Amino acid sequence: MLRNSPLRFVFPIGLYIAFCLDGSVSRIFGGQLFGVQSMVPMITLLWLTLGLLFENGINLHLGAWAALAGFVMDMYYFGTLGVFVFILPLVVYISRILYRYLPINFITGMLIYFIDITISMSLAYFANRFVGLANVTGTNFLVSVLGPTLVLNLVLFIITYYPISLLFDRYREKK
Repeated sequence: MLRNSPLRFVFPIGLYIAFCLDGSVSRIFGGQLFGVQSMVPMITLLWLTLGLLFENGINLHLGAWAALAGFVMDMYYFGTLGVFVFILPLVVYISRILYRYLPINFITGMLIYFIDITISMSLAYFANRFVGLANVTGTNFLVSVLGPTLVLNLVLFIITYYPISLLFDRYREKK
């Protein structure tokens, strides 16, 4: 039960840190990450995906946290209610369905994170293309944005998987 678990405090703090790291990594490494090939760090989505992977029977209310994170992300980065308030909860919902049918381990976690990034980046691209904010062709999006973004975020997944699993194991309620 989340009521008795220290994860009720650890998860929102981690989500806040992940949100701040999204912007900080983009700002600090902007010259290296946003050249011809655009790599978009999606650390908030990484935290949500790992939260799904490690919650183990504790309901962290990830859909609500994803909606809140999407709302704050839209308001902070774009100044208006945008697509991430809908995309992040949708990705959490799809991931939860996939976790029901797949064994929970490192490989399936990485596969689901791959799918999450692909869905969120593609939906954001199509939404921005629909309203005229994106003028990149679909092929250029796949080669110059989605491919490098997947590589960067999968490396981040590999680096952070074990430490975050230890964090969740430490603060999970012992039965």
